[in-house]
Amino acid sequence: KEETKKNSKHEQDQAVEFKKTTEEEDKADKKEREKYELYVERLQDVDPDIQRMALDEIKREISCPQTDDQCHKPLKYLRVHYETIKAFYEKCTGEFKKEVSDLLSVLSFTCSSEGVTNASLKYVLSGTKRNLTEWGNEYLRSLSGEVSSEYNEKLKNEQSTEDLNFLVDIIAPFCIDHKEEPEAIDLLMEVEQLYKIVNLCTEENYGRICTYLKN
Repeated sequence: KEETKKNSKHEQDQAVEFKKTTEEEDKADKKEREKYELYVERLQDVDPDIQRMALDEIKREISCPQTDDQCHKPLKYLRVHYETIKAFYEKCTGEFKKEVSDLLSVLSFTCSSEGVTNASLKYVLSGTKRNLTEWGNEYLRSLSGEVSSEYNEKLKNEQSTEDLNFLVDIIAPFCIDHKEEPEAIDLLMEVEQLYKIVNLCTEENYGRICTYLKN
């Protein structure tokens, strides 16, 4: 009986602790959600300085200098504002519009509209074309797939693929630097630029590269 009471008390304590933790997480989630709602609201302000500050804050929050986990939560909160930001983008002009396009490229890889293909690629090509590696591994892997898809589509329609080359030259070295040689090789093969792997080989990675190519 004494043992049963101890177990019951322990279970009750666990339940109380779980409820407390859940409530704290809910409060934190609400706070974060409201923060991003405010960012998006300020992004659409009539004052260009407020727009600029809001965009810079959003970009800072979703950049991934170390791990992809750092940008997953912000993207979750921004996902519900995707269509709103798209509509705002259409009203923008100049360099600021390009920067909003960069933001939409990142958002598109997690929340593209139904029936829309290669949305991340569309927006990155309309953007600044700068600092793409700041958005993390998962974004670049997704973008790599869109580049391959668009390349094949352009070939089928006998269109130029020149506009995709700068992305290949960003993504492939990034993959190599992060020991993702198969992803780099696959991309280069898809866009018929495997010869570029030669300049990406080092003493440290050539063994892995050769092994993958042989397989």
